[in-house]
Order: sequence, then structure tokens, then C-alpha cells
Amino acid sequence: MAEQISKSQAQPMRRDEATTKSLISACYAGDLERVVALLGDGADPSATDVVGWFPLYQAACGGDSHSEDHAKVIATLIDHGVHPDQRTPNGETALMAAAYRGHAPCVAILVMKGADAHTTASSGPWEGRDCFWIAKTSVEQKVMKQEELEVVLAALKLERGTAPPQPASVPPPAPAEPPKTQEACAYCGDAANRRCSRCKKVWYCSVLCQQEHYKKGHRSKCWAAKGVKAAPLLKPQKPAPPPAPAAEEDDFSALPPTEAAARAGARAAQKVFDKGGSVQNAATEAGRAASLAAMARGLSITDAAAASRDACAAVTGD
Repeated sequence: MAEQISKSQAQPMRRDEATTKSLISACYAGDLERVVALLGDGADPSATDVVGWFPLYQAACGGDSHSEDHAKVIATLIDHGVHPDQRTPNGETALMAAAYRGHAPCVAILVMKGADAHTTASSGPWEGRDCFWIAKTSVEQKVMKQEELEVVLAALKLERGTAPPQPASVPPPAPAEPPKTQEACAYCGDAANRRCSRCKKVWYCSVLCQQEHYKKGHRSKCWAAKGVKAAPLLKPQKPAPPPAPAAEEDDFSALPPTEAAARAGARAAQKVFDKGGSVQNAATEAGRAASLAAMARGLSITDAAAASRDACAAVTGD
């Protein structure tokens, strides 16, 4: 009996298990050449090991916040048919792992390849939490720094690419509603959105028009509808203050890719300077922002790296 147990323990690992283990190891190391070779030999890019880990998740876990090699591995796996939201037994995704570790290049490529930043884990320490919450918790747990969090959050907000099609029933289109008749102001004739609260018969575009119309004859008709002969004047009302202008956002979508990357880098550097940061920190953030903006506009990783270097040089003056 003991001999049979020892023989069973000495049996070699099956070829598919060994291949999966090798692929996961290469993905964690960011070894793109080895990953491509294993996929060419027939390795399954979506296979999981005995504990439920899979190549895409391990690629997001490996490397550091500046690693572009792991982002290239992630892009290769998804191009070979791996779903960007493939899950572990706890319902975790590669995007959650990358966001927690501050791997901004991996976060950017996953989002652009269709990963959902708002999906939540089904169990474990991240149960019910999305990638934004996970990234902020990473700073509290000192896994990444505050300035790295801003870059990761910007990557999570990038325009999401097209995810692999999912079977779903398409609901029939809702019947078109007839257009609503737009009321006109009883005083100036412009489009009106408020009605006299007393007689319910006339419309106005503003409080000022209502006051003027009331003084010039409507008060008698309005109060006569209620059986009152002497109609009091309306109390003057101050017009509502205009709404505060919306905060300007860093929107460079109308610019060419290279110029958009340069503008994003300069904006990121200015934010660091506004907070009293050093030139070195400003150059680092400028490089990251330019790289993310370049990849978001469809440039290659090589061109994105060049844009990152130009943004750094613009800050340091080199």
C-alpha cells in the first residue's frame, strides 16, 4: 500500500497542467516572448490552475506601477480570446488586482480592452466593492502612494473599449411618444416653463415677465377668476442668481493624439506644482499622464513611451 502511494505521488504532472503553470509564471514575470511562444504551442490563455488563478490575473499582479511589459502581456492574452473580466473563485478580476497594486499601464490597457471598472467581487475581502473603492483602499493600506492613486483613477475613467459580445435578448424599441407642445410666454412670447399658480391659464418664461404681465392687466383677470374684484400687486421678487459655471475638466479629446498627450502631461505637472511638489515628482506625473493619454488616443506603447519622455523633458528642461 505504501509503495502504491509513493508511486502515485511520483507521477509527473500532466502536460496541460505543466503548460498552464508555465504560462501563468511567464505572465507574472511579464515575459512577453515566452508567453507568445507558449500560446503558439497551444497553451490555453484562459486556463486556471488548481487554486483558480489564471494568466490574465497573474499578469496584472506582477511587475510594478511603471511596468509596460505586463501591459503588453495583458493585451496579447485578450487578443487571443481571453475575456477582460475573467474572474477568480472570489469573483475578482484582473482590473481589481491591477488597481489595488497601482499598476496604471495595466489598468489603462484593461479598460481600453473592455474591462468594467464598476464590476464588484462576489466574496472575499473585496466583496461588493468595485475598482475605485479597491484603489482608494490601497492607499489607506500603504500599498501605493496618493499621487499614484490619481493616475490609476484617471486610467479607470478612460473610454471603455468593446468587450467580447455576450448573449442577451434585445428588448423591443419603445414606441415613440408624440412631441409635447411648447407653451409660449404670455408677455414676451418666448418658450415658457412656468404657469400662473392662481388661474392656471397663462404661462411665463421668467418671474420678471410674470410680474410685468401681472401689473399690465393680468391681475384683474387672474383674481376675477377667483371672484375677487380688487387684486393686490405682486410683491417684487429678485431674479434667481445664475448657476455657477461648471468646473473645467481636462478634456483634450479634440486635439491630435501627440498634442493631447503633451497637454495632459503639462496639466499633471501643474497640479503637482500647485501642491508644492518637486520638479522630479512633477516630471514623473507628467510622464505617466502623457503615456496614458497617448494610449487612450490609440497610439502604440512605443509612441506612448516617447510621449512620456517628451513630457518629462518639458518639465525638467532637459
